[in-house]
Parts: sequence; C-alpha cells; structure tokens
Amino acid sequence: MMKKIMVVDDDSTILELLQSRLEHNAYQVQTATDGVQALAQIRDNPPDLIILDACMPQMDGLKFVDEIRWNTHLRSIPVLVLTGQPKSRPAFMELGVRWVMTKPFEASLLVKRVDMILQMRSVPCRKQVMVIDDDPDIVELIETRLRVNDYDVITAENGATALHQIKDVQPDAIVLDIMMPDMDGFQVCQTLKSDTRCRDIPIIVLSGLTSKSDRKMVRQIKADAYLPKPFQAAQLLETVNQLAKG
Repeated sequence: MMKKIMVVDDDSTILELLQSRLEHNAYQVQTATDGVQALAQIRDNPPDLIILDACMPQMDGLKFVDEIRWNTHLRSIPVLVLTGQPKSRPAFMELGVRWVMTKPFEASLLVKRVDMILQMRSVPCRKQVMVIDDDPDIVELIETRLRVNDYDVITAENGATALHQIKDVQPDAIVLDIMMPDMDGFQVCQTLKSDTRCRDIPIIVLSGLTSKSDRKMVRQIKADAYLPKPFQAAQLLETVNQLAKG
C-alpha cells in the first residue's frame, strides 16, 4: 500500500516541487496551503507523514504541531519541518518534532529523509500509560504489570503533578485513583475532559467508592472505564489494552 504524505506550505512552487518528487517515488501526496486547511483534511484521513512549513498565515507550524500533539488520533504522526529560520529548531524540538530541514533544501535529500522516517515508523512503538495514585504500592503494582506487557509508564503521585506532566508526555491512556489529597480524581478527570487538547485521552478510574452516587459521579465526569478497588491486575491490563490500543 502506498504511504500517504501531507505537504503543508503556503508557497505553491514548493508544494508542486514536493508533490512531483514524492509521487515520482511512489508516495501518495495531499497538499494544503496552511495549518487550518491541513487539520481539516487529516482529521478523517491521517497521513503517514506530515511535511510542514514553519511560517504560514492563519496557523503557523508551531501552532499546528501543538494542535496535533493534543489529538490522540494524530499525535503519533511524524512531522518533518521545513524552515528558513534555523533558530526556530529548538521550539519545534520542545514540541517533540525530531526532524527539521533548513530552506533552501535539496529535493533529493528531502526524499531520502522521508524514506528514512517512514522506515523507522514501520517499527512498532510502545504505548504510554500515565498512572496517577498517591499509594506507592499500587503504583508499583500497576507499573510492573504494564511494563512487562510492553507499555511505557509515567507516574504521578497527585493530581497537580499529573496535570503539569501531561502537557509534555501526552499518554495513550490514564489510570487514575479517585481518593487523593489536595486534588481528587474527580477534579483531575473533569479538568482533562474539559480541555480540548486532551479530552480524547482514555481515563480508567480506580476507586474504593462503590455506592450508586459515586458511580453516577464517574459517569458525569466522563471517565472511559471504572474499576472498583481492590481490582484484579489482569482486568486492569485488559481494560488498558482495549482503550490504549483502541
């Protein structure tokens, strides 16, 4: 199957050049002249790679990358940035962009870079799960079970720490304890689900609270799954598999 590449640039000459060279190398190419147009196209038809101009009207490259990094369906798409300003490289790196080329560039070199990126992407990546719980024993139990099942795990001992970390790590799923000091799980879940940048991240709630009113609250905060404590590690793993690998 042909790999799909989205090229985003407001310079029609560059768009035509890249489309021609990439199609000549057996890639399927979509084009857009700005970030807003590109987002509208890729939401329903995600490409295998995005080649992105750094400086564009309406939505520049940095804003575009920030938008897709908060979308669970788009954030794993690799991005190759083209920029006439080498000093902008660190800003893109902070958003997780690994590949930046400086304009003017050689088309043959860019095609080689595209080949390399897509070959690397064919290697399966480990999914990432954030575990938020103030009980270190439970955290260790969950972390161990997830790691031996090929997940990367990030941990946070309270809600405030988790909300700070999630801006950078963007996990594929969250395992969230309800009863925590300062900010409980209900508040954390509400905050995440009300934020357009991370509301699609699946949240699995763990709680010793099992009354009807507590279960109703879990539904109201739009958690994706609920497991009562004490929980079975195998059941938790199965739930994570269903939601993180979707």
